[in-house]
Amino acid sequence: MDINTLTTLSDRMWRKTRSYNEGSSCRGVDGNRNYNYFWDYGTGVSTDPCAENFLGPKPNSEPEVQAVANQLEEEANGLRLYISYHSFGNWLIYPWAYEKIFHPNYIELDHVARLVSTEIYKMTGRAYTIGNTATILYPASGGSDDYAAGVHHVNLSYTLELTGGNSNGFDLPLDEIINVCMENFIGMRTFANYLVKKYSK
Repeated sequence: MDINTLTTLSDRMWRKTRSYNEGSSCRGVDGNRNYNYFWDYGTGVSTDPCAENFLGPKPNSEPEVQAVANQLEEEANGLRLYISYHSFGNWLIYPWAYEKIFHPNYIELDHVARLVSTEIYKMTGRAYTIGNTATILYPASGGSDDYAAGVHHVNLSYTLELTGGNSNGFDLPLDEIINVCMENFIGMRTFANYLVKKYSK
């Protein structure tokens, strides 16, 4: 049965892709476990097609992941910042996610994240938690931020876990949408100002 995630209430929070998995009635792959950097490494992934964090049959197997990977390949030489938006948690986190080890650029990663978090807090009173993904959350290999940092050497690579809402956290109330957009505009402006100061000399 094909599930329409927009109209089937019980599946409105579907997080995986919609691909068919050979030999299984369960559909989809967790796109953020499918990137070809330390794919199928350690904990935080599953080889069970029915699991929410199913890593897929091979790295970059999903067309959605291929599209991002192709764009990164095309633009990598000019990229200074990569941000993967997720929901939810009020976290601004950075590589590595595949293991609890420091990224070579972790001092700058942490510094810039704290600049962004401070500006958001000053304007909205919303606090974001900063840190290494595997330490702040849990180890999870095959993510796009690790891929951007590890394969394409984007030194400022982040996952931004947006503000949540309601009982399950993922269902943001309508009256919070503008607030969350505004705080992330402030965050993006802070990122941009940092990049301008650093690279326009």
